Amino acid sequence: MVCNMKTLTQDNLFKHLNIIDPELISFIQDNMLNLKTVKYTNYIFYFNDKGENIFQQGLNSTYFGVNNELIWKVLKERFNYLFHEISELIKSIVEYCYNLKNILPMIGITN
Repeated sequence: MVCNMKTLTQDNLFKHLNIIDPELISFIQDNMLNLKTVKYTNYIFYFNDKGENIFQQGLNSTYFGVNNELIWKVLKERFNYLFHEISELIKSIVEYCYNLKNILPMIGITN
């Protein structure tokens, strides 16, 4: 599964998220869109083109793990997002792009 940008243009995504910072837009495009999925036991893993695990979704819970080094820490340190802002941003992106509902983004993947 990849973010369906055929029906959802990236401009619409960023307008929906109220994001105008070109650096943040580039970061999201490069790291959170067009991820490949692999289902294994009770999880779905989301990988980028480099094979890095970006997200993991618990199928039997609201758990949605986020890679700390590649995503969470960057949003916190480079873009000065607070914990709840990071959680809401990721939740909005995966709801909009991957049609996932009722998830709770958490720091859950370390390299």
